[in-house]
Amino acid sequence: MQEHRGDQLADRSSVPAFWLIAAAAAVLLCVILVTHNWSVLHTEILPSGDAAADMLLVDRANHDWLLTGHYSRFDFNHPGPFFLYLRHLSERLVGNDLPGPYNAHLLAVFGGVALFVGMGAAAASTLAGGGWPGMAAALATLTVVLIQGQRGEILTNAWMPNVLVTPFFAFSLLLAETARGRLRLLPAATFCGGALAHGYVLLLPIVGVAWPLAALLGVRRYRQRDAVGRALPVWPIAASVALILLFAVPPLLDALLHPPGNVARIIAVARRSPPGDVRSWSSALAFVAQYWADLNPLIAVAAALGALLALRERGSRMGLGYVAFIVALLTVLMMVIVKRAPGELYPFIGLFYLGAPLALTVAAVASGLPSVMRGAIAARCVSIALALLLAGTALLGDFSGSYSGDPSLRPMTEAILRDARAPHEQRIRLQFADHEHWAVAAGLLVDLARFGQPACVVAPGWDVLFTPERICPPLANARQHDIVAAEACGDGCIVRSGKVGIQVIPEK
Repeated sequence: MQEHRGDQLADRSSVPAFWLIAAAAAVLLCVILVTHNWSVLHTEILPSGDAAADMLLVDRANHDWLLTGHYSRFDFNHPGPFFLYLRHLSERLVGNDLPGPYNAHLLAVFGGVALFVGMGAAAASTLAGGGWPGMAAALATLTVVLIQGQRGEILTNAWMPNVLVTPFFAFSLLLAETARGRLRLLPAATFCGGALAHGYVLLLPIVGVAWPLAALLGVRRYRQRDAVGRALPVWPIAASVALILLFAVPPLLDALLHPPGNVARIIAVARRSPPGDVRSWSSALAFVAQYWADLNPLIAVAAALGALLALRERGSRMGLGYVAFIVALLTVLMMVIVKRAPGELYPFIGLFYLGAPLALTVAAVASGLPSVMRGAIAARCVSIALALLLAGTALLGDFSGSYSGDPSLRPMTEAILRDARAPHEQRIRLQFADHEHWAVAAGLLVDLARFGQPACVVAPGWDVLFTPERICPPLANARQHDIVAAEACGDGCIVRSGKVGIQVIPEK
């Protein structure tokens, strides 16, 4: 009965405290990331490959509806544009104050990462019971995330697999709190789930199973806490439904405006996948286990100590148990998907899942804090120690992004512009025979656009990557530039830069 009463009080006070802690943690983390990447943000970066492909998609928002997400290697786009619109918003707000659009996109990535980590820190604070332990849990969350973030650049890399780690981290913790009966956190869990569903097609079934199950468990738990039986809170459920509809609008509009739409492409690829189990359970387990092995040993030890402390108290033990249950559920769903996922299993495919073991680590630390913070003096001492640890980690850690783009693009851009302006060509056609040169083609399309030069690429069937408007129509009246290896650049070669050359194909 005492535990139920404590849950009720936490549930009533969780909303303002949650968002206040989330905002404070997000601002602090964003300041840390921007400070470490100040020189990167103020250095011109010429993107190629995936980064350039994302920029081509974001550019659609300047003249058309952006209704799909990052491109997939299976001839469709991922379901929705949430993360791309964050970049578009940043480009519109601060793009003119930075050296180039990619810098604005990178700033958007920092802001998105900070937002989701802030929500995860607030969930950890709720898990610790608020007060001094809650504040300490938020500080510990930021410290743990920063320590882990130095591996693989999950905080500073704009590549979509990296971007998805922190929302999955927050989603795992928020689902656990929702399943625990704290329904006022359901909109936050729904927001994270919607963002994940937009970001990666494999997350659709994971979110589609885990979110409703956690919501149903939360409703059951909420009603169990009062023998009389309370009415369900209206606004969290209404807000969650509104968020679901909002995230569903882009793919539905895409199907309406561009029939049959991107969702139809996804379904077609899923139907072409081989029936039955493609991989063994052992191989699926090994694939998932690699992300647990990637946890920093220091935070793994801290999590083990926190779990031992949490086991001493029933409330802390139950809170940690809910997180463990959600992580186990997400792990099973991940393994089922891995068994049937088409194509080769590259590590980046499941990189988002790293957020689950990271969430369990944070939950273990947060659950153990109340045991060592009994009394005002102990609470203040632990909080000050964690604040100092966070400050030391932020100051001494290396959180700067390493992506420097492709500097060899600019000489090619300048050579193409000189060649095109001599005969006053209105549009440039790019062509490549070697598929590896698609990355250069995407980068050139982005860089040429910065100089106001219209360009398209001769690549039928690559519209998912280059966007439909940048695929050259047949018999287009334009000068054609062939992207080849530098050593193969022969007659008509106008520039060699890096490992690539550009040669002009004479008009026939």
